[in-house]
Amino acid sequence: MDGPIASAVVLPDELSLPASPPVNGHKRRQESLSEDTSKRPRLENDTATQERRESTTKDTKDDKPAPVRRERGRERRLFGAALGALSQNSATTGQKRRAEIEKRQLAQRKQDDQESEQRKAERAARRKEQRWKEHKLLERDQVCSANSHSIP
Repeated sequence: MDGPIASAVVLPDELSLPASPPVNGHKRRQESLSEDTSKRPRLENDTATQERRESTTKDTKDDKPAPVRRERGRERRLFGAALGALSQNSATTGQKRRAEIEKRQLAQRKQDDQESEQRKAERAARRKEQRWKEHKLLERDQVCSANSHSIP
C-alpha cells in the first residue's frame, strides 16, 4: 500500500490475494463443511410439511377473511369521491357554448313551428272563405237557372 489508493474502499491483505477460479463455474464461494452439517437436509417426502401446506390452502379457499374496518372506511371514501366527481357540473367552456347554441336552436325551432302552424291556419281559413263564396255563387246560379227554366 505504498501508492495512492484509487477508491475509497480498502481491502484487507488476505482478501486482496487473487482467488483461484471457481471449480464448478459458479461465482459464489463454496460453503464450508461445518455450515452444511448445522443445516437439516431437505426431504422431499416430508408429510408434515405437505399436510401444513394443504391445510393452509384449504383454509384460504373456504374462509374469506372479514374486511378490516379501516379498509371498509377507505372503500366508502373512494366510492363517495367517485360519486362526487360524477355529480359535479364540470362543464367546460366548449360544453357551455354548445348548450347555449342548442337552446337557441330549440327556441328557433319552436318559433318556426308556431309560424308554420299559424300560416297553415290562415291558409285553411282563406280556403274555407273562398269555398263559402263559391258555394254562394253556385247556389245563386242554380236558383237563377232554375227560375229561367221554369218560366215559359
